[in-house]
Amino acid sequence: MSPSASGTARVGALDLAWDSFGDPTHPPMLLVMGLAVDRGYWRDPFCEALAARGRWVVRFDNRDIGASTRLEHLGVPSAAKLVLARRFGRRTPVPYHLEDMADDLVGLLDALDIERADLVGSSMGGMIVQEAAIRSPARVSSITSIMSTTGDPRLPWPRLRALYWLARRSPADLEARVRHFRKLRERIDGGHYRPPDAEREEQCRADIARLGFDDRGAARQFAAVTMQRDRTEDLARLEVPALVVHGRRDPVVRPACGEATAAAIPGARAAWFDRMGHVIPRELHDPIADAIRDNARRADCRRFLVSRRRGWAARA
Repeated sequence: MSPSASGTARVGALDLAWDSFGDPTHPPMLLVMGLAVDRGYWRDPFCEALAARGRWVVRFDNRDIGASTRLEHLGVPSAAKLVLARRFGRRTPVPYHLEDMADDLVGLLDALDIERADLVGSSMGGMIVQEAAIRSPARVSSITSIMSTTGDPRLPWPRLRALYWLARRSPADLEARVRHFRKLRERIDGGHYRPPDAEREEQCRADIARLGFDDRGAARQFAAVTMQRDRTEDLARLEVPALVVHGRRDPVVRPACGEATAAAIPGARAAWFDRMGHVIPRELHDPIADAIRDNARRADCRRFLVSRRRGWAARA
């Protein structure tokens, strides 16, 4: 199945590319992807699984990636300088912040005439979803934070080998770039759920064809992630159904980060997967989609109870 609709939404000075799956009369669910990857990394079968569970699923390209606006006038920050600044607790200017990307998300809801939505974010996308829930709680039905973190600088850093491959610029030559992408995924996927070589090769080439060869936008996203703020205190004030999904083998956003996220949000539920790394493997599409559906249903129940209470109050 391919997306049922697609388009480009004007959000401030940005054009954000999006597409959707499922019935637009169903409650909306917005998927927010992570660092340096486009909406295609929300694989079609996973989007279809969520749509089959009763949601209108919208995925989009963040600023500076895919078919959305690239902010070249903001320059390219040094990854090494950013990592050192974060390591030693120093603030340094960056092209934009995760808060700006959260406002992009809310602007997309406006452009699509969505009053409120279930928000699902992966990695950097989880950080953006958290910020959106903090900044615009009235627009959020539920949140799911997948392999993400609170931004607390005391939490474990990525494993050195994973951090090296994430921060490294990818080669310009196509074949070298394919090899780079394959090695990167092997460093972060946890080692258990791994498709056959031919399938991985085909997927890498398809992803590169969509993403192109310009890493400068990814460098600006990396700056936003590296200089993120600690959201722990703000997360503790959220009043929204929340789900944390994390893999025990994640070398990028370590399991302690998922534990901290679940502990920070009142009433949050957690779904742990012992063999999952920093990807959503197809073998786990259904159980993860089930967990997201169950969390979204908590929001459905809340809306139902609120509407009933308002009805009772009107009749009183």
